[in-house]
Amino acid sequence: MKYMTFNRSCAYAGVANLLEKFAVEKQDRDIAIEMKLPYFFFYDQNEKTYLAGPRLQNKNWFNLFLNPLGLEFVEKKLPKTTLPGFLRNAVHSLMFGINIGNGRHAVVFQRFREEKYIFLNMRHALGTEDAQISFTETGLLEVVNDLVEIGYLQKEETIIPQLDEILCASIECWKQYLQEVSEYMNAEQSQASLNEHQETFFAPLFLDTFSMMELLQENEIVNKIAALRTSYMQAMKIPGSKQLNQWIDIDEFMGVIEDIIDLIRGEYTRQPIPILLSPRK
Repeated sequence: MKYMTFNRSCAYAGVANLLEKFAVEKQDRDIAIEMKLPYFFFYDQNEKTYLAGPRLQNKNWFNLFLNPLGLEFVEKKLPKTTLPGFLRNAVHSLMFGINIGNGRHAVVFQRFREEKYIFLNMRHALGTEDAQISFTETGLLEVVNDLVEIGYLQKEETIIPQLDEILCASIECWKQYLQEVSEYMNAEQSQASLNEHQETFFAPLFLDTFSMMELLQENEIVNKIAALRTSYMQAMKIPGSKQLNQWIDIDEFMGVIEDIIDLIRGEYTRQPIPILLSPRK
């Protein structure tokens, strides 16, 4: 079994486990580094949130790693009522998300046995969670969405992706992030707004980008993000409306984003054409 080796990496650990069927031995961190995941940053128009690192998790991202190996991540959407029958007849190892607690978690389907659906549970090597989890049909239907998106690997022609355009778009997105989040921190915000923006504004930097910089061993950037995160957490411990720039140094915030942008610039091999992101709605 391949374990999670960085924060929120269950989907990438899932891909690593799917790869074992094709005799490819990789950890989630190998996948992230080889596909250059730490350099990617995007805004999801549908979810109204910024995405970095392990939050970039669908076939378009996974295939940046898989296509050069002659593999492809295939996605299929199923009504949940058809999921049990599909799993019982599956010829592939499959990955999909289940609802656990307040979030989503990737699992890899292994087998159907004795009226139980048995899954590999993505976890850290030192975690106390079970390595396998199982559900009855009723239990399974309780933890999936009405429309289930399953994914599996299949062989495909070898494709070498061109990343310059993605890297350039990531830079533009970081600039957009810098402007939007700086303006947000410079104005007084209600507690409700601060809670709402924990995941959309601050987790992409303080959790996901932090773990990506750790993978790259960019220790100076890691330390800068950690210091900003500490200030943010101190502010969030105080209930009520507040202006975050009273805790977070905006110049330091701008500086770490500029460091990240410089890191991305060093990754592309030609002078890219600037990409304009789609306007917000």
